Amino acid sequence: MTENDPVRLMIVDDEANLLASLKRVFRGEGYIVDTFESPSAAMSALEQDQFDVIVSDMRMPEMSGADFLLHAARVMPDTPRILLTGFSDQESTVRAINDAGIYRYVAKPWDNDELRELVDEAAQVHRTVLQRRTRNQELLKKNLRLKEKNVSLHHDLERNEAELAQAVAFVDLAQDELRHSYETFIKSFANIINLRISNAAQVSLRIQEHCTMVAGVMECQDVEKEAIHNAALLYQLGKIFLPDNLLHKPFCELGDSELKAFQQHPVLAEQALIPINALALAAKIIRHQNECVDGSGFPDGLSGPAIPLGARILKVVIDFNQHLGGLLTGKPETVDSTTRYLKSQADRKYDPAVIKAYLGILSGKNAEVAFENEQFLKTPLLSHGMVVARDLHNHDGILLLSAETKLSGDLIKKLQAYEKRNQIELLVPVKARKGVVETPTTAH
Repeated sequence: MTENDPVRLMIVDDEANLLASLKRVFRGEGYIVDTFESPSAAMSALEQDQFDVIVSDMRMPEMSGADFLLHAARVMPDTPRILLTGFSDQESTVRAINDAGIYRYVAKPWDNDELRELVDEAAQVHRTVLQRRTRNQELLKKNLRLKEKNVSLHHDLERNEAELAQAVAFVDLAQDELRHSYETFIKSFANIINLRISNAAQVSLRIQEHCTMVAGVMECQDVEKEAIHNAALLYQLGKIFLPDNLLHKPFCELGDSELKAFQQHPVLAEQALIPINALALAAKIIRHQNECVDGSGFPDGLSGPAIPLGARILKVVIDFNQHLGGLLTGKPETVDSTTRYLKSQADRKYDPAVIKAYLGILSGKNAEVAFENEQFLKTPLLSHGMVVARDLHNHDGILLLSAETKLSGDLIKKLQAYEKRNQIELLVPVKARKGVVETPTTAH
């Protein structure tokens, strides 16, 4: 039923003249009036048609209006019921209100306008009830559809989650393969360096270890730590393009033309690495590994913070090891003298913050043992009774000697035969015997 639909009205009264009077009250548009002279006829109509409002007289010979409206309430519980009653019917009216749940009662004689207004009000109540029921039914249907859709979405979600998990697994596998390829690529570069520069493997591992620790102390970001790690492995890459006479000559003995050629090795390394996006930051660090904080370094003369932090770290660690091995002075130095040298060059060659971080690490690692009592010796300098300081691997990562191995004459001969057979030169890390200081051999 909509707002514009006429009101379907049932009127029940055993007196024909009263029925006619009531029908005249609702004459005209807006009402469809059905009149009944007996409750039984009205009850039959209730079984077949729908009514918006029911109006019944109280006193009827066949059945009282209260009993009829009680029956109507059972058939059409939502339809408002109005009872016409006289003054003497008050007791029956109260019973009808309680039992039949009538909407209103109207005392005779009635006022036509008030009765019409009451019927319109009752019809509006009925219309509202029906609309609410319709909305509730629609909401119920929507809820059912939503439940069905939720079940379907749940199944779709489970399927999508399974597909996503599979996709993530594929991505993880691809990333693992990419990472493996990336690491293999770096190792390949490192192996090329090791083949060209005889003692590069041992030196690079130590440089890498120390640079990584300094980066951690200085709280570098993970991306920068990885770049420093890779740069420390590959910092000598540019040297493979240099002639042999420059590779094996102490830095302090280089002539002007030789020095100029040597100073190009960081640039050559960067040019070799720059096409590889993943190594772009490492390439930049390698390029600037010889810059000084006062701007006197090479190749670009950068100064202070303009030098990447990774390059400042790399320079301190490399120069410490080169000074210790005699490459900067022409003779081996002690840890104390090397430490004094670094401190004397703070704010000139080196970043003071990096020096502080590195020396703090060395102090914690027992630097005297790490450097003075651990020497890298060529096999002709090895002798019976020396003890291997750390595991010795070949360029392929195969273990040749375990740490704490005590060297014998036969073992030294086997190492020399291995060198001859593979056309390589080994540097063996040994513990220096008390009272004996061998000269460490270190690359540029």
